[in-house]
Amino acid sequence: MYIFLVPTTFFMFYIAKNIELEDNKIYLILRQLSSLIFYMHLWVAVAVSKFFLTVFDINIDETCLKFLITLGVTMIGALAVVKLSKYKYFHWLRHLYV
Repeated sequence: MYIFLVPTTFFMFYIAKNIELEDNKIYLILRQLSSLIFYMHLWVAVAVSKFFLTVFDINIDETCLKFLITLGVTMIGALAVVKLSKYKYFHWLRHLYV
């Protein structure tokens, strides 16, 4: 994994830097999701570790399982916040990513 970290980072940064999405409708959604993912993933990672340690007495730190669960929960949470913020009663959720 560490061998391919530098080339992957280089090419992903290159792609992110050179892609032009500002004229596309998906740009706004991706911007909102990226902010939420950035802010949520650390909290979710800590909560997942504590949950597995408390409930199942399993230490999943530094495992692929923790990464996958954190990724899934963070993505679902970010999508839920963006979708719910469009409704009248959950309009206050916009303050989380604006």
